[in-house]
Amino acid sequence: MQQEQHREDEIDLIDILQILWKRKVMIICLPLFLAIAAGVVTMMLPQIYKITAIVEPAKDADGKPVELSEAIRENILGGAYDQQLMKKNNLLAGDDLEWMVQIPKGTSLLKVSLESDKPELAVSLLNDLLSLVSARIEDRLQVEKQRIRNDIQLAKITHKGQLENIKLLTAQTLE
Repeated sequence: MQQEQHREDEIDLIDILQILWKRKVMIICLPLFLAIAAGVVTMMLPQIYKITAIVEPAKDADGKPVELSEAIRENILGGAYDQQLMKKNNLLAGDDLEWMVQIPKGTSLLKVSLESDKPELAVSLLNDLLSLVSARIEDRLQVEKQRIRNDIQLAKITHKGQLENIKLLTAQTLE
């Protein structure tokens, strides 16, 4: 009796094979159809390229950043350079530039990316953007250099005035 119950609980391999053979068309055709459909959809989708640059903002003589990474990121994401880039690359107003700008944790670096189906244009846009950011930083450095030159001139004039005062005081004490 126990052996009969044990046989009823067993799965018969022949029965499984018969069921699989009956469903062979569905078992083969469904995955094949899905693979072909995925291939067709993949071929129809446009190829998108992601162009990325990692930038380290310039630092002044004291090692402090001339412009903070966060400020550069906000300028890029806020569209501060978009009009110049669109004009230079002959883009229309409807061609939105969707920049991705990240600051990797624990660094002052900027990771600037652009996705496009035209890799040459994306490379050109990224290079032009970096040139504009660089020019802005260079302008700020020029202002800082001029301020330092002015401070040096002021220090020289002050020093010269103090030397004159020393001469006058020395002359007065000798009289």
